[in-house]
Amino acid sequence: MQYVGALLPASCILAKTKLELYKNLHELQQHFKQVDVIVADTDGYIVEIKDPENKLLQYFKDNSCKYDLSQIDSGLSIYSLDNRNTHGVFRLVDLDIVSVVTLRPKCYCILKKCKCGNQLDFICHCQYNSKNSGVGKEGMKRLSYEHYISVIKEDKVHPVTETRVVSSRFQLHLVETKTTALHGLNVSRYSEEDGISTRPFGYKGKNGNHSQHKAYNDILHY
Repeated sequence: MQYVGALLPASCILAKTKLELYKNLHELQQHFKQVDVIVADTDGYIVEIKDPENKLLQYFKDNSCKYDLSQIDSGLSIYSLDNRNTHGVFRLVDLDIVSVVTLRPKCYCILKKCKCGNQLDFICHCQYNSKNSGVGKEGMKRLSYEHYISVIKEDKVHPVTETRVVSSRFQLHLVETKTTALHGLNVSRYSEEDGISTRPFGYKGKNGNHSQHKAYNDILHY
């Protein structure tokens, strides 16, 4: 589920979103015996709810004023357009999740029940949603649920080649880049000498030195 933020200044919307996420999670935990957070993102999360008494749909029906139920399967009894695109409510995105693979923050793949009849057929693109910060739409099309699984099971690395538009000297150019899309380590940042602070690659620091290259190699050989 995803929180549709209220119309607030940018300086406080993140704090407001976090507060609403915690409040909603607490409320779910009060109604169900076991609620586990599987993935947490900036404005939403995926939760696993143990519901042996089959009260989940009734809960959302009774609390429909707090949820946008326009994105779920229209065949469900709780489907409603009442709060569609309404600010300050939680958007229930999906109830048909089969499995979730998470590699690091903002890098995960969600396997859902297939809507075209090929249930659990990994070739079918309609049944999984994936997210990976730093990888464009072109690269994401080449990554499947099996790629995410192979990183965990076999410690594989999956690079993708993308064509990007860059600007240089007031001219636009097409540049082909190769990015490490999936890996068990987050190599988009490097650790500083204190072992606590991190910086993104490309940051030169106050003295202009590219000391991050050594840290990058240390991480890869850790």
